[in-house]
Amino acid sequence: MDKKFVSTIISHIRNRTRGRRDHNIIHPTREWFLGLLGATIGLIGGSLFSVNLYQSYKSLSPEPIGGNGAAVTVYREREVEKALTTLTERAAEHESILTLLTQKATTPGLLTPPPEPEPAIPTPLPTSTPPLIPIESTITPEGSATESDQTNLPPTLTP
Repeated sequence: MDKKFVSTIISHIRNRTRGRRDHNIIHPTREWFLGLLGATIGLIGGSLFSVNLYQSYKSLSPEPIGGNGAAVTVYREREVEKALTTLTERAAEHESILTLLTQKATTPGLLTPPPEPEPAIPTPLPTSTPPLIPIESTITPEGSATESDQTNLPPTLTP
């Protein structure tokens, strides 16, 4: 942007006040400058907001919930006993499974896979359509079939 360009923009603005009208609807340069100005204002505003938010959270210090600062632990004996019994039952179950597996592993022949069954041979499905009978026809010059052709027709197509 040089001085001449800025002076022409200012002269266009001043000439409007003298009653002259600018008939151009679109001013690309002006639109670019307004867009850049809006983006710059948005960027600066967002930066200021994020810095302010950071400073507000930075100054916070964790405060203890209790009045004296000591954390209070609630001991529920029933729940602890229930959890301990559940865990001991699980441990016993896992131990029994482990001993069973080790016994099977030491016994020969227990871990061999069973033989695969032979695949069944599919049988053809019955059809309800009658077998086709080839028709040997001789067409007469008039376009109708001869008597011998009509006798070779299947039973459903007889005249």
